[in-house]
Amino acid sequence: MSHADQHNTDPRVFRLSVSSGPGYVLFGWDYPGATLLEVRVVRSTEAFASDSDDPARPVGQRIVFQGIAGSFRDSDVVDGGRYFYTVCARRPEDLEWTLWGRHKAIAGRPYKPGLIARSLARLRRSRSSSLR
Repeated sequence: MSHADQHNTDPRVFRLSVSSGPGYVLFGWDYPGATLLEVRVVRSTEAFASDSDDPARPVGQRIVFQGIAGSFRDSDVVDGGRYFYTVCARRPEDLEWTLWGRHKAIAGRPYKPGLIARSLARLRRSRSSSLR
């Protein structure tokens, strides 16, 4: 079933990949459906956000990305720094966020060699095949 065939995107159905390298942490995501989802990425050096709807809790959380896109590169990190990311999504007309996951990353340390290129290539292939 292609994206065009699925009119109502369910924010609970997704693929999310997170990887890191020198000076960045990279997020890539994909989901079925024609409705574009708004994605929010919250970062902290202390702990994961405890509430998807109020990312200011606990104190020290910062929204580093919020928008409609297929990926986000956080370059405002220090190599060797440990970061806690909370990722959530919603349909633009919805008020509540759906939690996609919590990921701990250390900037400058690749999670797996080549993961970034493979993850992005896989996302591109799935998007192009679903648009046919």
